[in-house]
Amino acid sequence: MKNLVLIIFFLIPGTCLMADRPVLAGLKHLTRGKYNFHYNKNFNEYSLKYIIKQTIKNDNDFNKKFSCTNKNFMDIYLYNDMIKFINDQKGMWWQKYIIKPNLAAINNIELLLQKNLLQMYLKYIIYRNCFLNTIQGRIPIWLINGLAIYYSDENIFVNRNLFFTTFDQFISKLDNFTTMEECEQANYICFKGVKYLIDNFGEDKVLRFFQIVIVKDEKEFEKQFNIFFMMTYKDFTSRSINLR
Repeated sequence: MKNLVLIIFFLIPGTCLMADRPVLAGLKHLTRGKYNFHYNKNFNEYSLKYIIKQTIKNDNDFNKKFSCTNKNFMDIYLYNDMIKFINDQKGMWWQKYIIKPNLAAINNIELLLQKNLLQMYLKYIIYRNCFLNTIQGRIPIWLINGLAIYYSDENIFVNRNLFFTTFDQFISKLDNFTTMEECEQANYICFKGVKYLIDNFGEDKVLRFFQIVIVKDEKEFEKQFNIFFMMTYKDFTSRSINLR
């Protein structure tokens, strides 16, 4: 991508201040810029410094790449204690992380560091949150996921060769997956859809669409999509991810 400028208007009023988030028992917190890091008092100091450094770098890289600034605060909860992670975040035992708008909880920090995976996860988390806070309400969440994966690391979610019978089933598995494989497959399909658009229409045109489209609901989005790309949204989902 050469000299692309993506100008995005902010649709979310205000910011998420620390007072708006519950401080979980037994966790300390440290604020750096617009990021609030929550961690156990025994958390490795060097791991914390690394995570803060990578988070700020990813945020700066996003702002530089897309010429926009995400002003919303984000809370990042860091865990090495599996039981506390599950109790605090109500996560399933096999989940490495939980991501919601302006909030992320990551488990197995030291293990992820040992496997050199934490940097990849952090970049995806930060990019996804930045996209959510700059184009939220305009495009379906699965395309936001796809953008975050495409521009952070396309290998973060892999093809598990699971088959979803319908488009609606695929969408439901993004938030209601029952296995890690379903989570991986659903997010891989998100990436696949964005990659199809960029491969077939070019990066400039795709980013231009996300820059100018302003819609309030899914039907209006589909209408604008049809006009801009001169293909129906149903044809797009059928061709890019083989689902109707």
